[in-house]
Amino acid sequence: MRKYLYRLFLAFVLLSVLGQLVSGCFSFRMSDKKAYEFFKDRPLKPILKKIKVEGYTINYADIGADSLPAVVFLHGAPGAWDAFIHFMDDPELQRVVRMISIDRPGYGQSDYGDPIISLSRQSQILKSILDLISGKKIILVGHSLGGPVAARIAMDYPEVVDGLVLVAPSIDPELEKREWFRDVMKSPLGKLLLPGSIWSTNEEIFDLKEELEEMLPLWGLSKYR
Repeated sequence: MRKYLYRLFLAFVLLSVLGQLVSGCFSFRMSDKKAYEFFKDRPLKPILKKIKVEGYTINYADIGADSLPAVVFLHGAPGAWDAFIHFMDDPELQRVVRMISIDRPGYGQSDYGDPIISLSRQSQILKSILDLISGKKIILVGHSLGGPVAARIAMDYPEVVDGLVLVAPSIDPELEKREWFRDVMKSPLGKLLLPGSIWSTNEEIFDLKEELEEMLPLWGLSKYR
């Protein structure tokens, strides 16, 4: 019992320190002002947009001609659309593809700190962005925790996704071990102390194993298997 209480106390101390350090050093999101400053001397600049989808605000950056095939980026956790800003700034890529990078729910400017845990629900919400790309080839790029989100979208809506690029994706439920400190981070005190991006990350990771297990039967039915 004493060992458990000591571990709990230590976890809360570390949680408090982590919250202060992370909130002070890393925002994990770029303001519109900084984004426009980054591109101010470039001939091609992204358009920053927000749409409302069933009560959720989804923020994304869009660069390139809408006549081109589209590459849609989905960041990991924590993260935001600007994780892919250097790809979007690449003139060679700009010539051949339209690029859209999304703040996934709970990150960046998409209802920061209020994530959507269900991968199928994220798929449903983010599909609204794909619906805006009418009649063009769409390639999804998912990094880390954005990987299973991209895969789930492709499984749920194969008619609109032409290809997947998964970069170090978190897709194997057997590799998802729930560390002891995640229960502490999930507590009301954790929500109070942690920055929204870290809270959202822990919320997603906490139930990720079950979400990935739910996807297992869909891999055999997917055209991307």
